[in-house]
Amino acid sequence: MGLLIKDSEVTKENILRIVPKGTFLITIGDATTEKMIKFGLDPVIADSRFYGKEKQARFANGTHKDGS
Repeated sequence: MGLLIKDSEVTKENILRIVPKGTFLITIGDATTEKMIKFGLDPVIADSRFYGKEKQARFANGTHKDGS
């Protein structure tokens, strides 16, 4: 249903090369979601709990983890 990229191959350059423009980015997990956000790529859908972290997720529609 999607492309799985090995952690050792996850760089911003590889993501931009592999994922076509206009593709909906969906991330699963805290580390993946956080890495994509650091790369400046906002997931359209993110399944992330951020357990034990004081951070808030930032999503494409401008909302945060807490819904604000």
